[in-house]
Amino acid sequence: MQQNQLSEAMEERLGRQVAEEYWTEQFYISMSNEAEHQNMHGMSKWLRQEAEDEHMHGRKLADYILARGNHVKLPHLRPIPSQWESLEKMFVELAENERRVTEAYNTHIDACVAERDHATCAFLRFYVLNQVEELQVARDILFRFSLIRNAPYMIMTVDRYFYELAARKK
Repeated sequence: MQQNQLSEAMEERLGRQVAEEYWTEQFYISMSNEAEHQNMHGMSKWLRQEAEDEHMHGRKLADYILARGNHVKLPHLRPIPSQWESLEKMFVELAENERRVTEAYNTHIDACVAERDHATCAFLRFYVLNQVEELQVARDILFRFSLIRNAPYMIMTVDRYFYELAARKK
């Protein structure tokens, strides 16, 4: 290992996270397509923005791995769903994915602390803090779906909420 390179274990760990970020990008695009198919244009727009964010996260992680003198190795991940029983269930899966990602970043921090890799810990801080917001938004979305569960005709108010979320991101 050259000076300043990531350990093999960290290289593998972060490479897998790059793959997870790109998987999530495609997952959000798939959900966006489903939302668009159901004429939920606000949802679709917000999900596409989220997909772009996930792509950027993957790219920044890959750039970091390369900057440290390592290779980016992307493992094959699970298939991407393309249909859901309901929009609410689709967003339940989104929330579950965000919880998985949060746990992964927490585990990465534990590993870089154990390795005394302070640069990687500092770099990953952005992702850990970003996940706080991602989980909060996921909880808020699920709460809105719970409010309309017995009044499905109110779905347009939820779609309007996504337009507002999308506008905040600009």
